[in-house]
Amino acid sequence: MIQRKSLLFLALIVLVSSMFLPRQVKAETSSYFGNQNIGSVQAGYGTYMLGDLFTIPTNGNVTTISIYLRNTDSSAHNVKAAIYRSALYAVAPYNLVGNSSVISLPGSFGPAWQNFSLVNFTALGQQLSTEYAYVLVWWADNAAIVGNQENSGGNEFYNTGAYQEWMNPLVYGNHVFLFSIYATLTTDSTPASPPLPGSTEYIILPAAGVTEAMWFILIIWLVLIALGLKEPYYATIGSLIGIMFSLMLMSAISHWLGIILVFMNIYICYASLMKGEKK
Repeated sequence: MIQRKSLLFLALIVLVSSMFLPRQVKAETSSYFGNQNIGSVQAGYGTYMLGDLFTIPTNGNVTTISIYLRNTDSSAHNVKAAIYRSALYAVAPYNLVGNSSVISLPGSFGPAWQNFSLVNFTALGQQLSTEYAYVLVWWADNAAIVGNQENSGGNEFYNTGAYQEWMNPLVYGNHVFLFSIYATLTTDSTPASPPLPGSTEYIILPAAGVTEAMWFILIIWLVLIALGLKEPYYATIGSLIGIMFSLMLMSAISHWLGIILVFMNIYICYASLMKGEKK
């Protein structure tokens, strides 16, 4: 026969153990594409739009474009950056993906890396795919803004028009210069859980939806156990749900705690059935 103190004690054990359930946390990792090397040649090309075509190492969200720049004037001048996407297989047209706000580069700035946060995105979205190639470009409103480059080895895209709003699609010419320009991608990754007892292999934590489901099942279990203090039928159903919760707990946090809770729930199920028969 189930004793009220036994049920309350078991509920307390599960409630305390639930405090140690892992919350699924997605860590952001960064990768880069473009040219992170500082070019040996510093050159300016008036107010041309300048950049290069690159492929990307992995799918991810593009967040910033970094460019190695110098302001050769004592006055501040405006610079902005953007990213264009090719059609499949790295061919034209090249359509605008997103662009930064305009940055006022202080007089006598650099030479140094300047980051441009991308804030405006078109319908193509922030997510980049390895199926496409991407053009990273920058545009200054004054010839005093110069960048670093190598005179070969690149797939340069340029536009000789005056500084203006971003065009879409990109109108461009090609050359071989390789500018010092790259972009940052962020991707989600899931940390690994501790290994199971006796194992040297690490396992991946359940997906976020599974973890949330465990909390939902725990709440249902506690409610049914509380109702089972008066009606054995609820304790029987609750013990079966408790076994399900225990099995999930075994793979998510503690193998041995899960085993203990399985046997405790089996006892509750048996005792509640016996109590129901006596009624």
